[in-house]
Amino acid sequence: MEEIEISEESEVEEKKKLPWFAICVGVVLFGLVIALIVLLSGGKGLSSSYLNYDNYLEIKTGMSYSQVVNVLEGHEGELDTYSSYEGYTLAYYTWTNGSSTKCIVVGFENGKVITKTQYGLN
Repeated sequence: MEEIEISEESEVEEKKKLPWFAICVGVVLFGLVIALIVLLSGGKGLSSSYLNYDNYLEIKTGMSYSQVVNVLEGHEGELDTYSSYEGYTLAYYTWTNGSSTKCIVVGFENGKVITKTQYGLN
């Protein structure tokens, strides 16, 4: 049988290549995860253009949550507060951009808009 001799230099070079390979694989996987998030979200949440004063003005007392979502171009709000007592419900939803510089808060009583407020909209 013939023995194959591996020099220490080739082992060192292989060890140097491994971190670069791992970094490249990590970057590719990160890109794929971001692409998957964008694909699954349908692009929602990446833009806050729906958070504008015109859309805020379209939200009217008596609207349902789904009507408000339609006004806000299909973007779901985040439930901040919910309370229920003997058939009476009160819920507050917030729509905000990632940096919280734009915000719409809508209060619902028994599923209908009763109040709204905003900041940072133009």
